[in-house]
Amino acid sequence: MASKPTKQTNSATLGVCSDCKHSYDYHEMTNYEPKHPFMCHCPFERWSQFLDKLCVNGKFEHK
Repeated sequence: MASKPTKQTNSATLGVCSDCKHSYDYHEMTNYEPKHPFMCHCPFERWSQFLDKLCVNGKFEHK
C-alpha cells in the first residue's frame, strides 16, 4: 500500500516588528516614564506598526 505524500507547509518565520531588520523610524513615545517608542515604520506596510505586533507580511528577518 502506498503511503500518502507528506505536506510541506510554507511557514514563514514569525517575529515581532522590534526584532525585524526592516523596521525603522521608531516613534510615538509612551506617556509614562521612562519614555520609549512603541511604533515603527515598515517598508512593506502602508501604516505605522506596533513594535510588539507579529509580522504578518511574510518579510520578517532577524536583525
